[in-house]
Amino acid sequence: MGTEGSNVALLPRWTRKGDKTRFSTFGLGAAYGVYTIAAAISLFFVLFFIKETKGIELENM
Repeated sequence: MGTEGSNVALLPRWTRKGDKTRFSTFGLGAAYGVYTIAAAISLFFVLFFIKETKGIELENM
């Protein structure tokens, strides 16, 4: 059809290769850091806000 190449122009600038932006310095370590923070928040939430359901019937929950 010939229109596949024109879709690249619709992407934001920071998604295209070769552009130097603030996202170009966001490395693998920072990505793992964000993941670690999200995991710690979810662990805290589960430990302190989710009630134990062991031994409780489904109808009683």
